[in-house]
Amino acid sequence: MKLKKYFSVISVITATLILIGCDNNNSSSNANNNRAEQIAQIKEVLAEAKEQYGLSAILYGVWGGEQELVTGA
Repeated sequence: MKLKKYFSVISVITATLILIGCDNNNSSSNANNNRAEQIAQIKEVLAEAKEQYGLSAILYGVWGGEQELVTGA
């Protein structure tokens, strides 16, 4: 049952991160601001999941194509 819970958490986080990544209407002047907003959204989703599911840690990495957006633990 515990394994099923973790797969559920992973599915929710993955779906959320995909939706964040799909909002990619960047002009060159807004690229840095949008990137900072995306990173903040990713960290917020992960913090909420950690609290909601009682996780002790999360390792994460998000890339847009071959460009690293954010990684952490």
